[in-house]
Amino acid sequence: MTASDFITTAEVATLLKISVSTVQRMAREGRITALKVGKLWRFPAQSPHILLYKQDQSKRRKEKSAEGKEPAPKNGLREFVRLACDLGFIEPLDRQKLYGGRR
Repeated sequence: MTASDFITTAEVATLLKISVSTVQRMAREGRITALKVGKLWRFPAQSPHILLYKQDQSKRRKEKSAEGKEPAPKNGLREFVRLACDLGFIEPLDRQKLYGGRR
């Protein structure tokens, strides 16, 4: 095997659409095949564990969207403020008053 037969932690994270720390934790736990070289993790490029995990994640996303579940809000703070305004805990922000009629 050559160096090109292995991929880095960042590449696996991008491929699986998860964080680098999650990839490292999965490698430590043995959930995906990996080699530790010094402080660095290296993953076989054609590892069946990585490919199966990616397929499983894709399948779960499709099932969630088929169930019609609403995706998580992209900006939690904005959703929180909107909910607090709806419930009357805070007053809605009047941008015109705040910026003096200009932006």
